[in-house]
Amino acid sequence: MSEVQRERLDVDILFVGAGAATLSAAIRLADLCTERGIDMPSIMVIEKAPEIGGHQLSGAVVDPIALKELMPDFMQKGFPLQYEVTQEWVYMLFEKSAIRVPIVPPPFQNHGNLVVSLSDMVKWLGKQCEERGIDVYPNFAARRPIFEGDRVAGVQINDLGVDKDGNQKGTFEPGPEIYAQCVVFGEGPRGSCTKRVVEEFNLAGANPQVYETGIKEIWRIQPEKAVPGRVIHTAGFPLDWAPSAARGSTT
Repeated sequence: MSEVQRERLDVDILFVGAGAATLSAAIRLADLCTERGIDMPSIMVIEKAPEIGGHQLSGAVVDPIALKELMPDFMQKGFPLQYEVTQEWVYMLFEKSAIRVPIVPPPFQNHGNLVVSLSDMVKWLGKQCEERGIDVYPNFAARRPIFEGDRVAGVQINDLGVDKDGNQKGTFEPGPEIYAQCVVFGEGPRGSCTKRVVEEFNLAGANPQVYETGIKEIWRIQPEKAVPGRVIHTAGFPLDWAPSAARGSTT
């Protein structure tokens, strides 16, 4: 593999991972250049999923304050809103029963926040990037960071046409190397390139990140029981009653 000839692509700024944070950062950078009359640098966003939004599987309750700062007219631009939160309920679950908690803790109070599909929101942000002349490339999975001395110079994209043992097949196509003056990693939890950068430059610090495994469920309920704007938080069954028991929510 070391002898493979790879295409080289050069951009000014490279964002690795097309999540809400990286797409918003690219939009803000482009808008700042426009506001200040500066020629916009070449900006590229790469995403491992086959399409933008393909790896954002969650529904979400979003505080609109950041969207308003990023794009004051976001609603006029077709933001994919489901509905606004009008109710918050908290339930303690048991194996065969549930108790509604009469008080909603402040962190669970979401009145006025927006219920969205995170996938749809990311797709919308991707379109906003493209309208600003930002190159957005899905199906470009970064395999490894490229180091030059004490800096990250870019990333190598995954090869295509490789079997499970790493051997080249007849359809082999080498992934290009993308170089940039600035590389921003937004791969999500436990990103493979980010892990190597953290190890290379000893960035973990005194309080390294910790991770837990989470499970997402999609429930189909009777239409008459669905109340637009209601958010329900739960705790308890089927989890053990322990301090680390995770909380869930549904809308």
